[in-house]
Order: sequence, then structure tokens, then C-alpha cells
Amino acid sequence: MFTNHAKSVISRENVDQRVVEQIIHKPDHKQYDDDEKVRFIGTAHGDKLHVIAKYLPDESKWLIITVELRYKR
Repeated sequence: MFTNHAKSVISRENVDQRVVEQIIHKPDHKQYDDDEKVRFIGTAHGDKLHVIAKYLPDESKWLIITVELRYKR
């Protein structure tokens, strides 16, 4: 499940939603925030992709809050 903000970022950055979902299921690294959010870090087309999400236990789904693309330099 994606927030409107996450959908907007994905569209603007031309990131496939399936890539975002893959990173959540098989991240290279995970960071846990204090507010129950998890930062899933993976690679998409050679660039680092950070997916910030929160698990919704009542729905047994991840809510994808935003996506950050960190371009390689």
C-alpha cells in the first residue's frame, strides 16, 4: 500500500513499484526508526533506493510512506 506522496515520488523518479516491493521483501539493509518506521535500503539500476515504510498489523501490510533515490556519483 502506497501513500499519495510515495506514488508521486515513484512517478517523478520513474521507479517501478515492483522494484520498491522487492526492496521491502529483500533489502540490502534495514534501519529501524523510533516511530515504528523502517528504512529498507536496496539498489535499483545502480542507485541506492531508500523505502520508508510502517507495518500495519491490522491489515498485515506495509504502508510505504516515501521513497528516496540516492543517485550514484
